[in-house]
Amino acid sequence: MLTADNLRPISEGRFISIHGQEQWITIRGADRANPVLFILQGLTRIASFLAPWEQDWTIVQWDPAGMGSTYAKNPEAGTKGLSFDRITRDAIVVAEHVRQYLGAAKIAILATSGGTITGLKMARMRPELFFAYVGNGQVVNFSRQEELSYQLVLSYERAAGNAAAIAELEAIGPPPYKSAAAVAVKDKYANFLQPAEQAVFAALDPAVLAAMRTPPADADYVAHGLAPFDVRAVSLAWFEALLPEFAAFDARSLGTRFALPMFFFQGERDLHTVTSEVPPYVAEIEAPAKLLVVIPKSGHMSFFLRGQMLALLNAHIRPLAG
Repeated sequence: MLTADNLRPISEGRFISIHGQEQWITIRGADRANPVLFILQGLTRIASFLAPWEQDWTIVQWDPAGMGSTYAKNPEAGTKGLSFDRITRDAIVVAEHVRQYLGAAKIAILATSGGTITGLKMARMRPELFFAYVGNGQVVNFSRQEELSYQLVLSYERAAGNAAAIAELEAIGPPPYKSAAAVAVKDKYANFLQPAEQAVFAALDPAVLAAMRTPPADADYVAHGLAPFDVRAVSLAWFEALLPEFAAFDARSLGTRFALPMFFFQGERDLHTVTSEVPPYVAEIEAPAKLLVVIPKSGHMSFFLRGQMLALLNAHIRPLAG
């Protein structure tokens, strides 16, 4: 019988050398014998929010080049040389490191939003490392989803009579956009919390919410002794550097045949990576197993429905760990 006395908890954060750069990873869980879930990408600061997942999963998170604590450790590097191919190669190093460190034969990928591009590339390049891929806020064809996103949010704001939003959206006009700042204007409305997500945050323990905004001084999931930085500005610079690649991305160009099970947990009202583009793509995929779950009353932030997401992971992904 598994009891608290024979569990092997783990709570670590450290830099590892990846292709010549020190990059930040965290590994957290109630028992390191649990299956490993590698979350993409750049969410290490919200470890307190995902604490309930740690009972069933060993959670691995990572700040890729140009983001989070990795940026703080290497500010002079910034986004120089940044590309999705580089991020994917770096992510595979993290996956291999974690497998060896924890003695896991394979691990699962949970990719969200922009991380789904990296996740799909990893699934195509090194399928033998993973027992499942899960996409949330799936990028299928970025340009097409951006066009639909703009049309949807503008129509919703017009229907609501929101003059300020309409003015902002009409000022930037429809995509394609040449700057991350313009995308951020549109996404302010596309990423609006839907009712299901609003309910989660309304019920959230204020201490957890505070820790998400500002991690405690003794938190082991953030790097210490580094110069502070503007998280939003760094994230925008990261997105700006990759914007041409985002704009050109079409998941079908990677091929639609995968050697591992493919899952997609998508918010019903995702107005950013617009959900209507996901079912046709999933229908085209060939894989040992595949499943699309559309989460009711949720949007692009459906990742934060932590109870529902954990239930989906435990029902559909955890049994595949072997």
